[in-house]
This record gives sequence, structure tokens and C-alpha cells, in this order.
Amino acid sequence: MSTVIPDPATTDWVPMGFGLGGPIPAQPSCRVGGNTAVAINSGVTLPISFTVERWDTDNIWDASAPTRLTCRTPGKYNIGGTVHFQPLANQAWGTMWDLPLRLNGSTYIQYGREGGFATTNGTTVSVSVSYDLKVGDYLELVAINNSGVNGNIYYGSGWSPEFWMTLEGGVPGPPGVGVPTPVVNGQWIKGSGGAAIWSPITYADLPAPLGQYGNGYLNYVSDLNNCTTVGWYAISPSTTNRPADIYGVCETLPLFDTSNVRQIVWQYNSENAYTRRKNDGGAWGGWRQFMGNGALISWNGPYSLYSGQVPSGSYTNQTYTHNLGRAADVFTYWLTDASWGMNITVVMSSNGANSTNWYFGNHADIGGGSGSSTNACYCNFMVGWKA
Repeated sequence: MSTVIPDPATTDWVPMGFGLGGPIPAQPSCRVGGNTAVAINSGVTLPISFTVERWDTDNIWDASAPTRLTCRTPGKYNIGGTVHFQPLANQAWGTMWDLPLRLNGSTYIQYGREGGFATTNGTTVSVSVSYDLKVGDYLELVAINNSGVNGNIYYGSGWSPEFWMTLEGGVPGPPGVGVPTPVVNGQWIKGSGGAAIWSPITYADLPAPLGQYGNGYLNYVSDLNNCTTVGWYAISPSTTNRPADIYGVCETLPLFDTSNVRQIVWQYNSENAYTRRKNDGGAWGGWRQFMGNGALISWNGPYSLYSGQVPSGSYTNQTYTHNLGRAADVFTYWLTDASWGMNITVVMSSNGANSTNWYFGNHADIGGGSGSSTNACYCNFMVGWKA
């Protein structure tokens, strides 16, 4: 079983509640035993090695470290062990066997002790404790011979020596450094420099794009082409692939994924706004201004692009300069007047980024009209624009 709550030393986020980590697949628990008698000389402190795994639901015991039970899921554990010591020759009253539980190779957290037992039967010593563990803590069952006589740990199948630990009920506690006392409001356990620390979460700890809101304001980005995840980005005249030499903010709106994206840039010191998009992972399209100065033609009332006569069978053309900053779309329009036997054609085509060509043709004598082929068409074309 893997650890339910991630190690903050290697994970960006630590869940604030156990429920975010999901239910425990199995209650963390392990029991191991031996399969042979073990010699222990007088005065020796011996961490007992185990060879048989009764069960292990959380990778607590590893044969490569046979003396240890290691915590993989943090919380409060019931830990215990039992050993039967064989009878000693010439044993005196008051001789002792110690059986402590040792934490992380140095700290004794509970003691079992027996002395003055009968020489013919030996004695069984048991020890248990409830203890709060964090990830990486390990326990050992240690035998100490204070009898003055060399002896043995008796092997009894299924009952000596035996060693176990089981997570008690309830929510596992935090991994790593644990919760300090007293608790400091506004601080959390997080990874820093490969270690777990107790500290406030800052913007630098947050994943992109949240992390770029450091100190409560946006940080400038170097290239808008790289801003494909949803969020807001600050731009400056040094930002590449910007719509103009401006300061502003860019709103990125991906559709489905980062290969289909629309960007909208708002200039900070004006009402100007620009937009562009890319589709299906292709190249970015050009920027188009849709708000502010230059987004629409300024009018002083209706503007007559052409007013006058177009002789039948002839055409006139006009060039009109605008300030949209992009090539216009081509269109053709026909107007038929059957009463006069005329067909009027209007064609507009692009003439670069800020200019268009307009053609007005008068095609006479289309049949059935009362006018003659020499009739002129009186034209007054009114033109409106949008970006």
C-alpha cells in the first residue's frame, strides 16, 4: 500500500484534510516472527532479527532490514513484541532479562523486564505501547541479557519471538516533521530544499499559473506564445509576440487543451483591446484590435465613398485608406434593377494592411428593361466598418 498523504518533502501540495487523500485501502499492520533459536550472551544488547512475515499491509517490514518495522503511513500505532527466554544454568534470584522497544535506533519508548524466574522453565517477556509515528520512523524489539550467564531466545512457532505494529483507528496524522506545538495560525507543512518544514505557503509554492501572481500582482512574462494555460499574464514592451509596444494584461482561454487557445490583451492605460487565436496546435494568428482607439473608423456623420454617375457598360474605382491595421476581406455585391435593365456590381478587395480598393460597375441592357444601354447609374455608396 502506498502512503495516503504525500510526503511534503517531495510533493508540491499537502492535503489539508485526510478526506482529500481518499480512504485507506487497508489498515496498516504488520506481524513478523522468527524460525530458530537465537543465542544472546550476558551483557549483550541485541536487536532481534526476524525471518518470517505473518502479514504486512503497508510494506512495514523488509527482509533487507530484518530487525525493523518502519512506519509508512503516519498515525498512532499499537506496537508490541513477545520473547521466551530459555532457562539459564546456575541462575541466581534477581537476574534479569530486558525487552525494550527502541525507536529510530536510539530512543527506548517502552520496557519489558523479568527476573528471578525458575531455572527449569525459562520465562516469557512481553512489551507493548501506543505511540504516535511519522513516516520513516522505525521500531526494533531489543533483547538485553543482564543475567551474568550466556543464554538463548527460545523459538516457538507463532509465539516466540514475535513483533508487530498496527495503526489504531482514526485519521492518519501529517507526515514528515509532524505538527508543532503550539500550532501557528497560517502555517502549513511543505517541502523545501528536500526537507519537510513548517512555514506559510507563499506564491512561490503554488503551481503555474497561480504562482506568477507573486506579492499580489502579476509578473511580466517574456513570450506570450508560451502562455497557453488558463490565467492572466502581465506584458511589457519587452514581451515578445505582443500585439503592440504596450503594457497590459493578457487573458488566456484554452478550449479543450493548450493546442486551441484564444488570448485577449487589455492595454493598461487606454481602452484598447486586442485578440488572437491558434487552432489545433497550429501557428498563432495575427493580433486584431477590437476595442479602443483605432478599432473602428471615426465618422463625422455618414461618409459617401463614391457619389456620382457610372456610365452604362463602364466602371469606376476608388481607393480608401483606413486604420484597422489588417488586410480586409474581399467581397462582391450585385444589385439588379430590371425596370431600367441594369446590373450594378460592387467589388472590394484588400490593398494592404490599411487600404482597400473599391470597384463600381454598371452593366446595362440585361433584358426586359425600359431604359437604354446608354443610361448612367447614379451611385451614392455609404460604407461602414468593423474590426
